[in-house]
Amino acid sequence: MTCDLEVAFADLAGKLSEDEEFLFSAQTLPNLREQMATNRLIIQQRIHQYNDCFRADALWFQATKTTYRHVGLLILAGIFHQDSPTVHIALTHPASDVKRMVVEYNAQMRNEIYHGYTAQPHSFRYQFEEASKHPWKRELLDPRNLPCFWLTQWQASVVTDADWHNRDTLIGFGSAVGSIRFAELLLNASDSRHLVDEYNLEGPWDIQGVGRYSAEVTLFLPGSQGWDGAL
Repeated sequence: MTCDLEVAFADLAGKLSEDEEFLFSAQTLPNLREQMATNRLIIQQRIHQYNDCFRADALWFQATKTTYRHVGLLILAGIFHQDSPTVHIALTHPASDVKRMVVEYNAQMRNEIYHGYTAQPHSFRYQFEEASKHPWKRELLDPRNLPCFWLTQWQASVVTDADWHNRDTLIGFGSAVGSIRFAELLLNASDSRHLVDEYNLEGPWDIQGVGRYSAEVTLFLPGSQGWDGAL
């Protein structure tokens, strides 16, 4: 199967230099299609249990560096193209519990409004930086500026326990700042010099890496303990 992410972003991914800055903007990022598909990203559902009193949704991502880079570019493309559609990505690998990833771009996330002043995202200057397993643990960040990963059912309300267990759609990735932060992490993780092979984005009960009401996320790369070789 052809990976639509590779078709859309392989050329741009190859232009990113390991030693130079790259300016992402509407002029350097491709336009997006509303419907895409890939068999190179696996997202499995797990539970993170805190002692005996609380459980949080947890999502385990598996992908190669190349695919993580393509997803990062996808996120940025939607932010800086003002007319980008909501993108629906079918995750076709049989090992993926999540069957659809929806990347939303709405007016609220694109337009920061303060007392009558409106600012639209213009560009993002990127240069590789090493990221730790808990990438933002030394920063006291507003949860609104962290990425979000919301589990739901597609075109249906989650009402019953059965609905809850059958959630197969991921909606991401929160605010513009949170989305850019996640895209930057994916680009850093995809750099050939980076040796970290697992990243943990946990909730407020631990080293917080996700926004409010978000599932927790672990990113696995080849060679990590969580990599099961399905890709």
